[in-house]
Amino acid sequence: MEKAKSKKIIYIESDDEISGIISKLSRVDEKTIILVIPKGAVVLQSAVNLKLLQRHAKDINVDLSVVTTDEIGKNLALQVGLQVLDRVDSESPLLSHGEIEPNQSETIQVELDETAKKAPVPIHHFQDNNATSQNEENSDIPAQKFEDTEVENFHIKNFKTDDSQPRVKKKFNIKKTFINILILMALGGGLLFFHSASIIITVIGEPFEQSQKVTVVDETKKDAPVEGPQLAGKLIELEKKETDNFDATGKKNIGQKTRATIDFYNNWSTESQNISKNTIITKDSKNFVLLSDVVIPGATLSLQEGKITTNPGKTSGSIEAENPGEDYNVKAGNFTILSLTSDKQAKIYGTGAKDLTGGSSQEVKIISQDDFDNAVSALKKKADESIKQEITAQTKDRILLDNALEIIISEKKSDKNVGSQVDKFAVTIKATAKALTFIQSDFESAFIESVSKQIPEGKSLIINNEKDQIITTVKIKDYEKGIMEINATIKTQLAPKIDLENIKNNIKFKNSAQINEYISSNNKVESVNVGISPNWMPIKRTPLIKKRIEVKLEYK
Repeated sequence: MEKAKSKKIIYIESDDEISGIISKLSRVDEKTIILVIPKGAVVLQSAVNLKLLQRHAKDINVDLSVVTTDEIGKNLALQVGLQVLDRVDSESPLLSHGEIEPNQSETIQVELDETAKKAPVPIHHFQDNNATSQNEENSDIPAQKFEDTEVENFHIKNFKTDDSQPRVKKKFNIKKTFINILILMALGGGLLFFHSASIIITVIGEPFEQSQKVTVVDETKKDAPVEGPQLAGKLIELEKKETDNFDATGKKNIGQKTRATIDFYNNWSTESQNISKNTIITKDSKNFVLLSDVVIPGATLSLQEGKITTNPGKTSGSIEAENPGEDYNVKAGNFTILSLTSDKQAKIYGTGAKDLTGGSSQEVKIISQDDFDNAVSALKKKADESIKQEITAQTKDRILLDNALEIIISEKKSDKNVGSQVDKFAVTIKATAKALTFIQSDFESAFIESVSKQIPEGKSLIINNEKDQIITTVKIKDYEKGIMEINATIKTQLAPKIDLENIKNNIKFKNSAQINEYISSNNKVESVNVGISPNWMPIKRTPLIKKRIEVKLEYK
């Protein structure tokens, strides 16, 4: 059995043009080709198109067949000599097909070549769905004459018809037309709304540093007398209470104090010596307190065996240790009266005839003054953090300088007094906070406007947010008057003065080379960087609209 020939099935789109279909045929290696053509396809609307297919298939030695559900297309294909199959797997072509009866006036004659002149092919324009079919291979309709014309290397006939004869018109492709319109609209919209340009001009800068006082004034007190640049601020006030428990760390000895009665001697003068109550006397670096006034009699003189003897005056008095504890149980001996001058202390003194006793120790926890003060400081720190968070939340779009916040402790109290014998105690404080806040851009405008007045003629101020910094310090804050003075310092660069607006006017709808040439003609310019966006724009020029062009200066 003879081996079945390989075949190629090509599916045609409804809007494929004849030139595209012929190109597809030329790229196929198989010698048997089946074209599957949808109903209403452009290629089925013209007998000339089908004849061109038939001619090209013959030229490239291909066995060409057509499969379509378009009844009119089948009829036209059969009439021009193409094979028509019912299905792609059909083994034999249709030998005839029901043709629609055309009107006499719509019948034209197409002479394809010298051999085809003997068998004219009737071509019909089927505009009546109820037209009758004709099974005869050749039509009896009178033929009409064609003029020879060469079209793209194919020898075809250009025909003439009566004026009353309708012509076959190419189908209007609405989808393609609509897409083209959308593309044009997108390009136009892109040019108008998205087309922009950014021009960065780099110049040689020179260092510049300047300080300026700027005053922030509470917006409710605009009449406050202020000199120099100023801006409106908003005074924020908050009140915060904080309470917490703390451990008592103070220590107190509540043991017994040593007490004793000692003798006092006056060997200094014949006059009596008064020692006041609470006078401090000491022995072995331990202090004792005199519990009552003491009057020491004056010394007396006596003459015995030719010698004068001084007899000191003597009295007694009670003393008590300054603090409890066994350390105050000192040995017998002399006590020094600290209130006397050093030369008297050797002559006027106290004496304990025996060791002192009775002192003992018992240490307990108490609230010391340090405990209370530390507790207040801890609560103030806690209140500060809480107040800062609340103010920051209220002023998300405003600036709060660190040292602009003023917090005053208006109340502080403990549930136990200092010195109380306890393990824990509670402290409560009330903190009142005030701060002037402001908008960053308002501050920068006021500051830069003032600094700009001090720039030398022919120079301009360039602010580079990435390189430059404005350092601020709060010098004075008087929230009763509603003012806050800030000392601001900027370190930046000065550049040659260049008219940027004039540049914008002169670079509209220019390309990068033209822009570089124009701007670089200024000898003050170091370099020019041109950016045109979006990148997909076909026109690589600056916009016609001035406001879509941005020109910036940068220093090197």
